[in-house]
Amino acid sequence: MARKKSGIKKFITSRGFRLILILVLAVLAVIGGVCVINNLKEVVSVTYMDELAGDDFVFNGNGIITYQNGYFNYYDLKSEKKNKSEYIGAADDQVRIAAGSEIEIVYTDISFRIVRLKRNIEVDGIIEGCSCGGNFAAFYILGMNGNHRIEIYNASGDLLRSKEYPSSVITSFGFESYDSNVFYTAELMTVGQDLTTTITTYDLGRNSINGLLSVQGMIVGKLFFTEKSIFAVGTKQLIRYDRITNKEIYRVLIYGYDCSSAAVSGSNVIFALTAAGTESPAVVKLLSVKESDTASDTFVTVSIEPGSYFGMLNGRLYTIKGSCIRKYASDGSIDGSTSIEGSIDAAYFLSDRYMLVHTEMGYRLLKAK
Repeated sequence: MARKKSGIKKFITSRGFRLILILVLAVLAVIGGVCVINNLKEVVSVTYMDELAGDDFVFNGNGIITYQNGYFNYYDLKSEKKNKSEYIGAADDQVRIAAGSEIEIVYTDISFRIVRLKRNIEVDGIIEGCSCGGNFAAFYILGMNGNHRIEIYNASGDLLRSKEYPSSVITSFGFESYDSNVFYTAELMTVGQDLTTTITTYDLGRNSINGLLSVQGMIVGKLFFTEKSIFAVGTKQLIRYDRITNKEIYRVLIYGYDCSSAAVSGSNVIFALTAAGTESPAVVKLLSVKESDTASDTFVTVSIEPGSYFGMLNGRLYTIKGSCIRKYASDGSIDGSTSIEGSIDAAYFLSDRYMLVHTEMGYRLLKAK
């Protein structure tokens, strides 16, 4: 006679038990994944910014600036006593903001305000962009005559420079950094059949031109500055110029790639490249070059989750997806990660050390380690 299965054995072999076991294993797998991530070293420090509001942010080296509900708001990262809020009144969808270390700008299509001056300055034309550095602000304006021009103001509201570009296109303009007086333009000549991009650098503190560089046969979209170099990112090549002599030192082929960001890492400069035109890349190529007479260039391929936010912080590639922030070593391996509460639905790379993320729990300021 066959022995009857015990109650425990019957349960173990039942379909219900198998379903429970599958669910438990799935939960353990998720927990295990989180534990694996958390066993790596932490890569950011997290500061809660629950008081922060808005959806447009500017970093000026000391704090975060936002504009919401007609108010200009400043949140200092070191001292809450320096926080301030000022009513401007313009509708949020009409206002943009910009800032340098010593100047704060609120602007619309037709006028701008240097916040501390408490008065509006109107321009002749439409403001299409603004960049700030130190105590200077540069505006890219479409004039009523159909030509673009750049106007540069100091923190007192004085117009220092105005230059019109009737037969060329500005492909890039801005400042070396938020605390620098070095201003640059990349100007694409559209007269004739040959492409020529002229890069001009200005020292606004001395009111003088520092350098005049000419690039033949391609468009220059971005410039990166270090103490030793000026790197021009073109549609075909990355070019290094000596910062002192303005002499071209070398070129590296990057055809077919866009450069999203760059950072100094020891004796190297690392550029984050993605396939041109890709909105949600699954691969980032890290191009590492030397600041010497030869590039000694190397490429490292890093696979990332599609839909990730990514950028260079503190000399390394960081990615953000879900609740996880990952840091990658120079060889492309994961070098650590940090998980935070909530799912990240927006990320802003503010500087080479800070990024701001938003979850359903609020805003969090992350500082790279």
